[in-house]
Amino acid sequence: MSNRQGVIYSIGEFDPFDMGPISRPAFALPTIFAAAKPDPRQAAFEVLYGASVTYQEDARELHGQLRAALGIAPGQP
Repeated sequence: MSNRQGVIYSIGEFDPFDMGPISRPAFALPTIFAAAKPDPRQAAFEVLYGASVTYQEDARELHGQLRAALGIAPGQP
């Protein structure tokens, strides 16, 4: 089980945010438009997904930092 920064994704080597080599600017750009959506919940999820794919192997660190900033303990849903 992979566990970095208190964030667990899956058992084994599968990483849901690893899409192989990507253009980070190309994957990051849609988050700007997602953030402007009228539904704030949908916007937040789309921005988080876009950032996670952009960060790829560092997504666990990003999520750990977000949890810490929002006061969400590791392991909480």
